[in-house]
Amino acid sequence: MRNPRFVPILTAMLVLTVTSADALDNNRRGFVVGFGAGWGSATQELSTSGGGLDLSLSSSTGGVATDFRIGHGFNERWLLYYTNQQVFFGLNGDSYAQGLTGIGCMHFFSPQAPALLVEAALGAGVLWNADARDSESGFGLLLGFGYEFARHFQIKADWYYAELNQATIGEVDYKSTMGTFRITLNWLGY
Repeated sequence: MRNPRFVPILTAMLVLTVTSADALDNNRRGFVVGFGAGWGSATQELSTSGGGLDLSLSSSTGGVATDFRIGHGFNERWLLYYTNQQVFFGLNGDSYAQGLTGIGCMHFFSPQAPALLVEAALGAGVLWNADARDSESGFGLLLGFGYEFARHFQIKADWYYAELNQATIGEVDYKSTMGTFRITLNWLGY
């Protein structure tokens, strides 16, 4: 091998081959990937204070919730993964997506199904208006719990919150937040 560009390519191929040998072997240890869908309630709030202007606006609507994760199980009880949780909804004639993308962890209270589970994630909370191609984002937190009722299948409820924007213009403080409650049926491949 005279061309050094092939070394990283061959190394990556070898790692993927060895890693995938343990994938989807019915053990939570190793590679995990999951998908889910359900219902979610999306809430957005805007509040102002100061300068004689105190105002609070809020909207809430329901929509389709989706759930995605890909990562690693350290043992039969602990998973660490990238996650993307969304709610898609319409509001005032526009299409929106509200969600959280970041790093999550899940703990199972039993090494195999049936098992109760808890989940937490930190990342970016995003409110995206698809029609206007505009978005707001900020730090987000997700907390959830659920039940794996059969191997690979879970029902889960979670709540996430994000502070999207906070600014002071003159004497007026502006704060924009979002919150979401979701119930999803998930498949987790391990």
